[in-house]
Amino acid sequence: MIIIGDIASPTEKHSAILKHFFEDNKEVFTKNVICNLEGLISDEHSVNEKTPLLFNHPSVVEALTAGNVNVCALANNHTLDIPEYFDATIDKLEKQKLKVLGAGSQKNKIQPELVIYEEEQKIIIFNFCWDFLLYHQKNPTNGVYVSIIEEERLLNRIKTIKKEEPEVKIVIYFHWSFDLEILPFPSYRKFSKELIDAGANVIVGCHSHCIQGGELYKEGVILYGLGNFFIPWSTYVNGEMTYPDFSKQELGLEWNLKTNQFYLHWFEIQGENLNTKIVYQGKTTINDSRFEKYAQPYKLTEQDYLTFFKKNRRKKVLIPVFTEYKGVKYKINMYLLKTRARVARTLAKYKLRKWNN
Repeated sequence: MIIIGDIASPTEKHSAILKHFFEDNKEVFTKNVICNLEGLISDEHSVNEKTPLLFNHPSVVEALTAGNVNVCALANNHTLDIPEYFDATIDKLEKQKLKVLGAGSQKNKIQPELVIYEEEQKIIIFNFCWDFLLYHQKNPTNGVYVSIIEEERLLNRIKTIKKEEPEVKIVIYFHWSFDLEILPFPSYRKFSKELIDAGANVIVGCHSHCIQGGELYKEGVILYGLGNFFIPWSTYVNGEMTYPDFSKQELGLEWNLKTNQFYLHWFEIQGENLNTKIVYQGKTTINDSRFEKYAQPYKLTEQDYLTFFKKNRRKKVLIPVFTEYKGVKYKINMYLLKTRARVARTLAKYKLRKWNN
């Protein structure tokens, strides 16, 4: 299987670019390709919206099919941008035999986990969104629910699965962290390792729109942020949504179930809008020197990483440091963070700062 990052393709021409790339690299994208679908499917919305509303044109389905994508993760904030298109999105994906998880039309119909098989091996995939990312939205919105990270419940669920089915493999795909933040919170490292200890095999993150690096831990692998896969620069929000150069590098994680080996696929986004191009840059192991700069921070002890994080994180102004994922301090920090985010969104609305995704 291979897990890739965010996909948002707003027009037929953008989808043609994505499809062409997949067709040129069929040997990379075999069965069980998993992506984060960054926005529901609609042919009635425009990239000229004044706020960061992300969506996919119906033509994206053909592009995904060309890339052998068969699982679309929907536990992300943009699933709630146009919730009235949820049912139609599910219908379009399922008609092409694409599986979905991470959202539902009723709370008890959310599918935060999905069973697939590869090499006769049973795999359970989980998909959750960090609840902070929904700070300006209600969950549910118009009857559409997005599965959110509930740490203790997830840990207990994994322990139960492994007790009942010790041989099952577990993949967890998170939508978390800040956009354009290059380092995960210390609490993410702690939680990810606890998930591996509980029995998970793979922890993967997205939403940061840049590579956040990762580490091997015991028998599992953690990649905190894959980066984008296909969100064209200078397109959404009337062309105002762009990303810095360090966002051009992107990763895909391959897991060979036969050998239990993990590999990285390297991609780069070039150009913008309709001149966007994805360039495939090859395949390496996680221990390869190319990944070294992304892996280096995670060779630090927990305390040293905290110091490193405080010094090197990109976003510092009025942003608390999360060292735990529960407790009174966590709740206070979350309140402060949501307040800051709402102020930033208001400033962006009046063009006093740039939009972030």
